[in-house]
Amino acid sequence: DSSSVADDEYARFTANGLESRSTSEVLSDIGALSSSGNAATATLAKGSAEVVTSSTTTGHATVAGYVGKTVIYTASSGDLTLGVPQCTEDLAVGEQIHFVNAATSSSSKIILDIDEGHSDTQTISICTGATVTAESSANPHIAQGGVATLIAVSANNYVLFGSGVVDN
Repeated sequence: DSSSVADDEYARFTANGLESRSTSEVLSDIGALSSSGNAATATLAKGSAEVVTSSTTTGHATVAGYVGKTVIYTASSGDLTLGVPQCTEDLAVGEQIHFVNAATSSSSKIILDIDEGHSDTQTISICTGATVTAESSANPHIAQGGVATLIAVSANNYVLFGSGVVDN
């Protein structure tokens, strides 16, 4: 057992009993980031966000590099079109890409181009609440103010869920 257990600290089991751990030590033990009591002020890990500030089209090979990141669209006008990577070729089952449409124009969209750059037919099942619809012939988009996540579920199959998701 620890001989110097401090008030307002956490306990950790060791081979010899219990050990006193401060908040910063616990965060380090579990690999977490401090949010100073407010999740909104937490520091994001380097490389966790891809901020796009102008209307553009990005191919699926580049978008595959956004896996595990959040794409934040902040343009004042126009659309962001993103080629959807091929599941099992460009990314693995279970991998995710997060989207935030923070554009200032209410007509600005994040468009997911399901067939860009490849000939395989891809399907995106869209989930907005309890309703799921199969999407395979048109490119779904995320409306201004929307937040969504794209998850690879099997070869050329995805689930897109969140707010502001529109099935074209």
